[in-house]
Amino acid sequence: MPDSLQRHPSAFISWAHVDPDWSQREIDARRELVFNFATALRGNGVDADVDLYYLTDPVDWTRWGPSRVDECEFVLIVVSNSWRLAWEGGGDSSKGAGAAAEADSLRSIYAADRKVFIEKVRLILLPGANSEDIPSGLHGVPRFRIETIDEAGLSDLLRSLTKQPEFMKNALGPLPELPPNPPAFAGASYAAAPTNSVDADETVAPPMSDVSPGQRNALAKAREYLRYTAFSRSGLLNQLASEGFSMDDAEFAVASAGAAWDEQAAKKAGQYLAHIALSREGLLNQLVSEGFSESESERALANIRADWTEQAVKKAKEYLVQGAFSQSRLSSQLVFDGFTENEATAAAADTYQ
Repeated sequence: MPDSLQRHPSAFISWAHVDPDWSQREIDARRELVFNFATALRGNGVDADVDLYYLTDPVDWTRWGPSRVDECEFVLIVVSNSWRLAWEGGGDSSKGAGAAAEADSLRSIYAADRKVFIEKVRLILLPGANSEDIPSGLHGVPRFRIETIDEAGLSDLLRSLTKQPEFMKNALGPLPELPPNPPAFAGASYAAAPTNSVDADETVAPPMSDVSPGQRNALAKAREYLRYTAFSRSGLLNQLASEGFSMDDAEFAVASAGAAWDEQAAKKAGQYLAHIALSREGLLNQLVSEGFSESESERALANIRADWTEQAVKKAKEYLVQGAFSQSRLSSQLVFDGFTENEATAAAADTYQ
């Protein structure tokens, strides 16, 4: 029996109860779907936990969810429009406090160590889910589309949670000893093919006839990603590799996609500020965590119009929605988030007016 089967993996299910414009019938159907998902996981040996089990208990959801995020080995994010808005800082601040708190806790892990985040988090697309609702920055996270809530539908996810790959490497065999082939015409000379002069710094794309199917598909996928969100060079490379493209094909696609990485960094910075309140330092760290270089990130910040005091005020208001803070404690929290003393003091004072 594999070591991974000696214990039951723990998994916390993070989900949003309501999507904008949902009817009560749709809300009830989503609740039943998530409950059945949790039940099926537990029936297959995964110690799944979800807030539905505690609805009759007196629970502070803004604290309970983050604690389960920390305690459980895995976090299963049920993809939806509302959960995406919670991650990106949008949506109705009067609803979904639990999902917002869980998203904030996960974002802290993401910013601190992206590798740990990817090992911990799985994106779950239950029946009816739309892949367009995958939150920005999380397209490289392992995702599982669950078509049916049974062992067959859960098999890929169960393999991931229990570390049981479907395909295993076989043992390496000995290297074969291969004799060289003699030249067909010993001593024959060949004229060099004529070449055109090309400047050393000019990149020449190979003719499409010389591009392999793998390269062609990787390039198409890279351009598809760049149409709807911003990527760093390494982020796009990792995303293509996560889609199953070979590293050679992914490298070709990234080199041929025509992306200007400074522009991508500025675009990504704008995307973050459109949804999340961040300090200059926090945004810089976020861009670096996305794979942009320090210099690309600094140039992006120099080219965007951001009022950092205004960002501090937005962040302060977010905190006050989640819980009560004294003015001095709120200011200290903002400094911890990377805002300057002046920005934090002004923002805390503004929210207390």
